[in-house]
Amino acid sequence: MGPGRKPLTNRTVTQTFRITKEIYDCLRETAREDGRSLNNFVDWVLKGYVDTRFLSVLRIIKMPSRPHLSTILEHISDEELEEIGKTLGQSDPKEYLTLFGLSLNSASFHKALVYISQGTSWFDINSTQSSTPVTYHLRHGMGWKWSKFLRGYLSAFAKELGLRLDVDISELSVIVKPKMDSRPPFV
Repeated sequence: MGPGRKPLTNRTVTQTFRITKEIYDCLRETAREDGRSLNNFVDWVLKGYVDTRFLSVLRIIKMPSRPHLSTILEHISDEELEEIGKTLGQSDPKEYLTLFGLSLNSASFHKALVYISQGTSWFDINSTQSSTPVTYHLRHGMGWKWSKFLRGYLSAFAKELGLRLDVDISELSVIVKPKMDSRPPFV
């Protein structure tokens, strides 16, 4: 290595793939139209695939229609609903995170929330990181009982990952903040 040159990092890997000429031409043309290099475009396409490859599996976890869900929730006590959330939250991390190719650790919590949000209709997610740790704002519009279910579910899910949460609920949303003594979700 010459003077002043930094060693290569593990940020990129050089790999050769064989693809048909039609696919190559399509990728090259689309990259040009997007104003990207072919390499950058292919990296972006592959990252999109990796980030969303298991969302189709989560889409089987659909909520019933809001009127049906409201009827179901009316017949379950608040305590039972939160316990159901805890039970599911304890069992889901290993199944889902290994399915997503993620490790069972606190660093996976953020991606898990994003995957759950994108793959189900449980909630929409926004996050703010104006302070450490990050705060997650989950909007659902399904009422108090759904907030209680989510509180139980997410608390148990996080606990399985070695994370403790502060969870505040309202009728239409849940605010989740990992506790300072937990490892941050972005490790």
